[in-house]
Amino acid sequence: MTVNDPLLDKLRARITPDLRPVRPLRPAWLRALTLLPWSLLGLAVLTAMFSPRWGVSALTWVVSGVQIFVAYVLLWTALREAEPGGRPSGLALGLAAGAAFAVPLAVYLLILHAQPRPMPAAREWRVGLECLSVEIALGLPAAALGLWLAQRGLPLRRAAAGALVGLAAGVGAVGIWTLFCPFTSAFHVLTAHGGPLLLLGLAGLFLAVFVLFRRRL
Repeated sequence: MTVNDPLLDKLRARITPDLRPVRPLRPAWLRALTLLPWSLLGLAVLTAMFSPRWGVSALTWVVSGVQIFVAYVLLWTALREAEPGGRPSGLALGLAAGAAFAVPLAVYLLILHAQPRPMPAAREWRVGLECLSVEIALGLPAAALGLWLAQRGLPLRRAAAGALVGLAAGVGAVGIWTLFCPFTSAFHVLTAHGGPLLLLGLAGLFLAVFVLFRRRL
């Protein structure tokens, strides 16, 4: 039976021009794999610019890979947050955020125990600024890509999604740069490596809440 309702017809006429075909989102774990080509590209660029520490033991490669894997898990969690009906629990978000800081700290303590190398006082500020700037330069494109992937969904907890994307970019950048920076001084690690991690997390949170996702809700 056909219902002739002028109000319904008017509403349909207003909505129809805005309808567009939408490509379904791929699973979050698959979209998060975009971190892999970014990691390889970052490694290639840094190899061309700096002398990598190919001569050290396999430990450096292992801990670098572990940090990149943690970055993948963080990005996967953030992209799940952007999927309606598939978002992680608050506990999972808290564990992911905690891992973003705990894993690089554990890596530092492991390298400090196995291969300690203090920072010469005369080089501390110059090397620290170099590490900080390189890691931010590595992390910003990854954060931008992650935020773009997240905004294609519907992140109801915008701050959580943005912060996790930023932390994922930061942990990944620290993981790659681990192959190039051998110093284990506590001040250097906390400022030059922990600093970019924190800054990228805050940048992702700010962009998600006040810029990118604001129009979607």
